[in-house]
Amino acid sequence: VGACVGTMVRHQLVPGRVWLDYDGNRVDPMKFMIDNGFNAIRVFAAYGKPYETDLRAIEADNNSNYDHKESHYQTMWTGIDREVELAKRCSGEGMRIVVTIQFGRDKPVNGNWHEFVPDDWLDLTYRQTLAKIDTHTRRLISYYLDAGVQPDVVIIENEADSGLLFQYLDADGKMACRAGREYALNDRATGHYSVWPKCAGYIKREILSVRDELVRRGMDPARTRFAVHTTGNPLRARSTFDRIFKNKPDADAVYYQDGKPVGVVEAVPEDLRALKIDRMVDIIG
Repeated sequence: VGACVGTMVRHQLVPGRVWLDYDGNRVDPMKFMIDNGFNAIRVFAAYGKPYETDLRAIEADNNSNYDHKESHYQTMWTGIDREVELAKRCSGEGMRIVVTIQFGRDKPVNGNWHEFVPDDWLDLTYRQTLAKIDTHTRRLISYYLDAGVQPDVVIIENEADSGLLFQYLDADGKMACRAGREYALNDRATGHYSVWPKCAGYIKREILSVRDELVRRGMDPARTRFAVHTTGNPLRARSTFDRIFKNKPDADAVYYQDGKPVGVVEAVPEDLRALKIDRMVDIIG
C-alpha cells in the first residue's frame, strides 16, 4: 500500500503547519501512515532539481494555499536531500522505496506532458543525449545508494506513455513534438514512441546505468525492479504495454511506419539495439 510523498516533504516545511489524526491529535504524518498500513513510498529524483534544500527560498515563498495552490502542485519543491532523508527513514522502518527518475521538464504552455527536452540538451544528437542520460542517471540514483537506500522499484519517467524527452517549443513559443520519420533514420534526438528504437534506447540506458551503480556498490541488482509509468488512460496504458511486451521481434532496432519496416535505427548503439526491452522492464502501471 503506497503513497507518493514528495509534496508532503515540502508541506512539512510550511511555517505553523500541523498534521492531525482522525481524532484531531497532532501526529507525525509519516508515522501516521506507517501505523495505518502504508508500506511503500514514492519519491522523485529529477534532473535539474537541486540537491540541497534552499530554506531561504522556502521562507520567501508564498506558503499559503491560496487558490488551491497545494492541490495544483504550485508550492515550491524541496531539494533531493530531504527526499533521500525520508527514504532512508522509511527504509529503516521496513517500507518499500520507489524512486522515479525524471528527465523531462515542464513548460508553462498548453500541451505540457512533462517531457520537454532540457534546454541545455536541445542541440544534442541522440548519442550525446544517451551519454547525458547515463551520466545523470548515475548521479541521481547515487544520492540514494550512497545513503544506504537501495530502491525496490525504479520508475523510468513519470506518466511517460508517449515516450520521454520529445517536447520542445517551436518558433511561436508553442509546444511541438520530435516525432515520426524525420527523427528515425538519422542522429536527431527523440524519445517519442513513434520512433520506438530510440525511445526504447533511452529506457534501456537508464536501466543499465542504475544496475551498474548497484553492482559497483556490491548491491544485488535483482533486488531492484524497473517500471514504466503510464497515465490512467486505459488505451494509452494498453498501447504502452503492447509496445514493450507484444511488439515485433526486431522493433527495438528497426523503425516501422504504418506497420512496415523502413530501416535499422543506427543512431541507437548496436549493443542497446541488441537488448530486448521486454526482458528489462519488470512492471508497468
